[in-house]
Amino acid sequence: SGRPRRPAVPCTHTPPASFDPGQPLALTVRISGTSAAAAPTAVRLCYRHVNQGERWRSAEMQGENGGYSGAIPGEYTQSPYPLEYYFEFERGNESAWLFPALNATLSNQPYYAVSKRSA
Repeated sequence: SGRPRRPAVPCTHTPPASFDPGQPLALTVRISGTSAAAAPTAVRLCYRHVNQGERWRSAEMQGENGGYSGAIPGEYTQSPYPLEYYFEFERGNESAWLFPALNATLSNQPYYAVSKRSA
């Protein structure tokens, strides 16, 4: 009956500077300082074009050594729009969190954006 508390899990991700239209956009995110028991049971990459009329799509990410990798498919990157994405983590039915997440004042951008490579 109280406010739900999301876990504060330290994550690192370096967004790409750009992407090549028609090519898959590979992305990785790493979780640091998390024990095996506290590790997520599922990680999803959520993405869409920077077009607010579109729904978010998602793809399961594969984990290895504290890092998770996935890609936005090449057929989806073939678009005139930039891409935006974020990561969704689950720990069974126990908890879920997003990265990047909104800060305490709700004043940050809760997703990454990447533009296509210039010709």
